[in-house]
Amino acid sequence: MRVAEAYELDEVLEELKAGDNWFLTFLSKKTMDVGILRLRPGEKDPQGPHANDELYYVVRGSGFLRVEEEDLPVKPGSMVFVPAKKRHNFHGNEEEIVVLYFFAGSDEDI
Repeated sequence: MRVAEAYELDEVLEELKAGDNWFLTFLSKKTMDVGILRLRPGEKDPQGPHANDELYYVVRGSGFLRVEEEDLPVKPGSMVFVPAKKRHNFHGNEEEIVVLYFFAGSDEDI
């Protein structure tokens, strides 16, 4: 039995592109959900506040992450912690933006 699980970004992105959604949760455990989101230029980020804390890691692209009323510039390598129950969304990307997300618990909107 395997102890660890390994994922390749390109494979996860292909799975996301094959579907009809802007995000894909590819790991779901009792204590953590991990996924990837992709927004094309001009595409609206429809997410709402979540029940659990979340960490974002920007893989590709740049733009802004609005948390409540604050706009944070993001680019490849940016990591942003968003506390539970805070309104947030990505916007202003002039190219495709690809972001890994990590939930402390499950990915549940409130």
